[in-house]
Amino acid sequence: MLSSRASYGGAAGVVDGDSPLGPLMPYCPHCMRIGLLMAEAGVPFETYMIDGQDKPAWFLDAFPAGTTPAMQGVPGGLAGSDEWVGDFDVIMSRAKEQSPRFAAVASERGPLTTKQAADLVTRTAYAQFAGVMVGTQLDSGKGMMGALMRQGRIETIEGEGDAALLARIIQITADGLAEVERVLSALPGPFLGGDSPAEPDAFMATMLFWCHNALECGLSVLPQAPCTLADVGAPSALRYLQAGRCRLTLSNPR
Repeated sequence: MLSSRASYGGAAGVVDGDSPLGPLMPYCPHCMRIGLLMAEAGVPFETYMIDGQDKPAWFLDAFPAGTTPAMQGVPGGLAGSDEWVGDFDVIMSRAKEQSPRFAAVASERGPLTTKQAADLVTRTAYAQFAGVMVGTQLDSGKGMMGALMRQGRIETIEGEGDAALLARIIQITADGLAEVERVLSALPGPFLGGDSPAEPDAFMATMLFWCHNALECGLSVLPQAPCTLADVGAPSALRYLQAGRCRLTLSNPR
């Protein structure tokens, strides 16, 4: 699972300054989706957190591509081999073929397909972060903002000023959360998949968790932040995440 640190500490000339080295924190939504589905399916697995900026030598020796998610063993990996393999879509496809339990969980159930759930929450989450970068004068900041806008499918409008762009991104974020609330508030059960999570839930939950964290710590384009999802009109999203937290757990990372 790709991970990062709140601070890399001790590096001169960067924001971290002389801050202490922070702990590794998992953040890759693709990795988390596999883990959530494995946990729900009752498939035993271990999580290894890989520092995105300081990948360990053992991992690069075992898997020179160094990408995540990476899987060793089945379901998801190569049967009869201890070789590490990558690519989220390939791992998911193999896992469904190799494990009936995984396939039963990672199925298309509910009012949204996996693609619909992914498109909705991904646009909302990345818009929220892109808006924070509006007006940056740093080349690195401009590059990050451009990447976030592309991930969120936010088009660039020639001649649009920062104020108009910011207002547009705020509206995209608010509209996205309103649509999330509309979908989740109408569910007959706690999850898109009904009484138990399905593959669309793995996509919905991971990106909603990003939105939740951004709002609560204030790293959000919405003017209400720091606040909760309920404060921006999405109380059902908060209940949804709480239901998932009670049900879906990852194994202890190493």
